[in-house]
Amino acid sequence: MSATREGSTVMYALLSADVAGLPRTTRRILTDVIAVRGEPLAEPHEAKTEQPR
Repeated sequence: MSATREGSTVMYALLSADVAGLPRTTRRILTDVIAVRGEPLAEPHEAKTEQPR
């Protein structure tokens, strides 16, 4: 990533197109994991934890 400043504006740019493809690749991998498991992944706040008594 590179950054340039023009006055009070900072503009960022990716140095490699490979980085731009990471979200797509991550989505594909997670979709495959969900398909293999047969159930959606739990959201972190939905994870069951035992409450101390």
